[in-house]
Amino acid sequence: MAGGKLTPRQKMINMMYLVLTAMLALNVSQEILTALTNLNTSMEETISQVNEGNTLVYGALQAEAGEKEKAKPWNDKAQALKPKAESAWQMIEDIKNHLIAETDGYVDGTKFLKGADNRDVGQNYLVNSKQMGGGGKAKEIRENLEALREEMIATTEGDESADAAMARSIVTELLTFDPVKGIHDDAARPWEEAKFAELPLAGVIPFLTELQANVRRAESAMLEYYAKGINLKSQSFNTVIAKAIPKTTFVPVGGNLEVELMIAAYDDSQNPEFYIGEGEDAVLVDTSMVRDGIAYVEVPAGGAGAKTFTGSIMLPGADSAYTFNVDYMVVPPTAVIAATKMNVLYRQVKNPISISVPGAQPEQLRLSGPGSIRQVSPGNFEVDITNINTQEATYKVIVTDEEGNSREAGQQNFRLKSLPKPITLLSGRSGTGPYSKGLVQGGTVQAAYENFPFDLELTVTKFELVIPGQAPFRVNGSRLSDAAKQALERVRSGSLVMIRNVEATINGTNERLANINPLTFEIN
Repeated sequence: MAGGKLTPRQKMINMMYLVLTAMLALNVSQEILTALTNLNTSMEETISQVNEGNTLVYGALQAEAGEKEKAKPWNDKAQALKPKAESAWQMIEDIKNHLIAETDGYVDGTKFLKGADNRDVGQNYLVNSKQMGGGGKAKEIRENLEALREEMIATTEGDESADAAMARSIVTELLTFDPVKGIHDDAARPWEEAKFAELPLAGVIPFLTELQANVRRAESAMLEYYAKGINLKSQSFNTVIAKAIPKTTFVPVGGNLEVELMIAAYDDSQNPEFYIGEGEDAVLVDTSMVRDGIAYVEVPAGGAGAKTFTGSIMLPGADSAYTFNVDYMVVPPTAVIAATKMNVLYRQVKNPISISVPGAQPEQLRLSGPGSIRQVSPGNFEVDITNINTQEATYKVIVTDEEGNSREAGQQNFRLKSLPKPITLLSGRSGTGPYSKGLVQGGTVQAAYENFPFDLELTVTKFELVIPGQAPFRVNGSRLSDAAKQALERVRSGSLVMIRNVEATINGTNERLANINPLTFEIN
């Protein structure tokens, strides 16, 4: 959390975050955490295969440059690209290793994370800025990969060929991280937050691995472009691999798994055949779904749980097909409801509540429940329960899809409370004294909350001054009347004086408070 001295409000907000994320972690089943671990392992194996193919292309380019003068400029570009791509991949790998080490590594003898359900370490190290005490690493990843993208595209400058255009298109698609822009708001949700916020570590690691895969895929696209520059055919490579690239590894129930199928280091003069499924059940992908050697397919996600998508790719003239399989997780919709002031709502104030649903945009969400609810921004609301007399209330998250269909995504109970009693102060002091007569006569009567999560400022409108042996002095405002000052002059040293029946208003509202604790002090 943020460094430096925290206000009571900030401390309460931080405590709220810890409590709610701990509660939410309980909803992540061991089955889902296990499937995410297996998914990450599968993606890492795919990255390894793509990297092996890239290594072959680097070697082939270098070999051609040793024999052909025209190949040297293309090889120079490839050799300049290699350390930059490796540095980007290693940066993400270092971040993954840090997150895993911070959560005590792996379960002995396995690839399962000990901190698989930890939601704090990823949020703080990746999303929270350094000014807030976090690591801000997701922003660094984005900036690093955007810089890599521009350096890759720069090597195609001046080339208007279809091959150069294809390389630029693939690299731009893989390494562009646009913010998520709300429909009803000019503001945009940063890519860092949309990608990593509130995810358990078991979900963060596969997302990072997916970015590493994008680096290798972009590197592969550029190498293919360089190879075509010297008419180097993909069939001259020793290994050709099938690539099944899911657009996302997290799919909501009822949604579609979007997958790109392609042959690594392929020649676009060939027309591969793409099949979905295995054996006799395999279905040929229609040619209308194939562009430039890549098949763009959508597969129904089905019910919740771990899934595997299989198929094969056949090159013209090849003796056998190249098979592939993709592991992915279909996650049921889960709402996240977070009261910024913990799970308590107070009367007479605007209670901030934020909501989110994995797989849904903030502008698709609505909060439903008792009281007056006002949307401040997409995903953020203010709730006024002043007129609600119950001790608890349930608030629901409603999601409206693009077709206008609404469904409940989750709910949470909150305790409803009245505001606690403020304390009375005299010129900022709340102790029993002793106070000098001059301090009391010239002082200001104030009211304030101690250790309360809301930053509420109060203005005293009236009070009573009680002096021994005299009738109470009723005062309008926050300073003693002339009559009260004169009476105070006659008070003996050691006498106890009381300020009671204090009334105040909450600044910026019409709310009036009359249950304010009195202040008793000694006169010296």
